[in-house]
Amino acid sequence: MRPVEPWKWGKYTNSAQAVEIKQPDGTLYWSGQVAIDANGQASKANMRTPLIQTILHLDQLISEARYECGGMVRLTIFSMDRLTQQTILI
Repeated sequence: MRPVEPWKWGKYTNSAQAVEIKQPDGTLYWSGQVAIDANGQASKANMRTPLIQTILHLDQLISEARYECGGMVRLTIFSMDRLTQQTILI
């Protein structure tokens, strides 16, 4: 198992951004990507901006793990409705 942690702020959390499991072809699992900048600050922008930031983080994470987005099997995106504070599936 090989953890992938491209951002410095991630070293101070009790989590791994992604974990590679070596099998015949290898598998990369990730979860919990968020719109946090390089300094560890969460986005306070409109909904579009953090979603774009999160997708860019995911792209960087997959690249740094030496995988390609074209091999992705499943991607589920959840967000939060700021008015109701409920999680929604996008």
